[in-house]
Amino acid sequence: QAVAPNTSASGLEPRPSDALKATEAACSALGNLVYRHSDNQRAALDSGVANLCLQLLRTPDACAHVAALSLLVNLADTNSRAQELLCTPESADAFFSLLTRSSDSRVLCYLCLLLSHAVWNHPAGQRLFGDRLTLQLLLSFLAAPRL
Repeated sequence: QAVAPNTSASGLEPRPSDALKATEAACSALGNLVYRHSDNQRAALDSGVANLCLQLLRTPDACAHVAALSLLVNLADTNSRAQELLCTPESADAFFSLLTRSSDSRVLCYLCLLLSHAVWNHPAGQRLFGDRLTLQLLLSFLAAPRL
């Protein structure tokens, strides 16, 4: 029996891939809403969106990683409160884990961009992410570009 592309065999429940697509679309929409808009950034932070994005970084899906990272970049852009939330040991663990395990160039590019936004004019974040191992890993991207 044929199944419509966006439904399960019963026709009522969405497939897991549909939920992932919805998550990616929501991240994209939220990213556009918070981009350089301090009131929307504040509302998103109050809703716990940063923690939800960090949870997405722990999933195995690269598309979810890109979507969450893109949202976090826009959330952290010129927002010191978002930087505070992203410059914690827990966030650093999530970022470093993704940095060391992902081979997807989109994920690595967005992660580097997020690190840049998170530590911009943020001395505590610069200290947190400025450890020798992180610096060596980032420098390895300069030494051996992935083409």
